[in-house]
Amino acid sequence: MSEITVKVRGLRELERELAKLDRKLADKAMKKALREAAKMVLAAAREQASRLGDSGATRAALRILVRKGRQGDTYLRAFIAPNAKAKRALAIYNRARAERGAKPVKALRHFHLFEFGRSYRGNVQIGERWLTKAFDRTARKVPFIFRRELRAALRSIS
Repeated sequence: MSEITVKVRGLRELERELAKLDRKLADKAMKKALREAAKMVLAAAREQASRLGDSGATRAALRILVRKGRQGDTYLRAFIAPNAKAKRALAIYNRARAERGAKPVKALRHFHLFEFGRSYRGNVQIGERWLTKAFDRTARKVPFIFRRELRAALRSIS
């Protein structure tokens, strides 16, 4: 297993800056910065999905979700996830389920199964690491975009 070392500079200053703001304003600035930084990963994920021979449904279903942690937590997380009600992707998924004799679902929630493969009734489908590849391609650039966007959001609030 390889060892990863990360140096973070300016975290204390950032925490002080965010502490000066109202909690809702601070969260708004963080959400905006996270969403902007995640756009690069989303574009790379859509590109990777097209390389898999996707019909377009997967690309259309992808979106950015920004969520707060558990109750009382102050951190935020960004996800590249399916739009649960993406009609085209849902129709394709339910058609495949019907071929296996499974009941249709009302919403897509489990893209990780598509990413890492799944097992059903003894059949194993191996996924291709398309989301992981998209993240790996953009991992070095995303923190810089986040920093730039967070600074801009903080400037516009203060």
